[in-house]
Amino acid sequence: MRYSVLAALLIALLTACSTTARPTVDYEVGEVIYQNTFNDPDSWTTFGFSQSQFGISDGTYNAISAGGGIVAVTNFHTHSNAVLEVTAEQISAFDDTGYGIICRAQSAQNAVGYYFLLSGSGRYGIRIGEEERVRVLVPWTDHPAINKGRATNRIRAVCIDDYFALYINDQFIAEARHDWLEAGLMGLAVTSNEGTEIGVVFDDVTIWQAELTADD
Repeated sequence: MRYSVLAALLIALLTACSTTARPTVDYEVGEVIYQNTFNDPDSWTTFGFSQSQFGISDGTYNAISAGGGIVAVTNFHTHSNAVLEVTAEQISAFDDTGYGIICRAQSAQNAVGYYFLLSGSGRYGIRIGEEERVRVLVPWTDHPAINKGRATNRIRAVCIDDYFALYINDQFIAEARHDWLEAGLMGLAVTSNEGTEIGVVFDDVTIWQAELTADD
């Protein structure tokens, strides 16, 4: 489904802030609890309408939207304290876009969850989707670790207890604290303004169990 209210907020909130050099806490990953190379066409939600198509083809998840809203799709595996990773390649030409991971998503039919996003212009942000509104945890900010435009980025979302962190291309980017959703599904999201097509190819999803490490 498309969410114009969320899309406007996700794209318009382009406030810059300083980049945190190092995370304030450490974490460790445990066993792999989910892995998907998109060979099973029924392993994620898929659909198509108008000029937008979302589905699995040739071992990847292809998300193509004509713009004007956010589109979210999910898997069917519930996680709680976890680290989520995906490779994402933007194949569309526009920079005014957003795409990334949803952690603890409640379903593909609403926008509830924690969003870890980057843009074709080289910015990142962390959001909380609450159905018809979105709240900012980390505002849109430029970062040199992000490959801009038609490029591939590796996105990692850390979701442990009330701690959330974003890594892009193996580099720590940002972190935040928020105590709300305790469990949910992994989601993939794309968003762009009305009339701005966005196309992203997702691949190699992995979810690990994870926990924060105790201070010495």
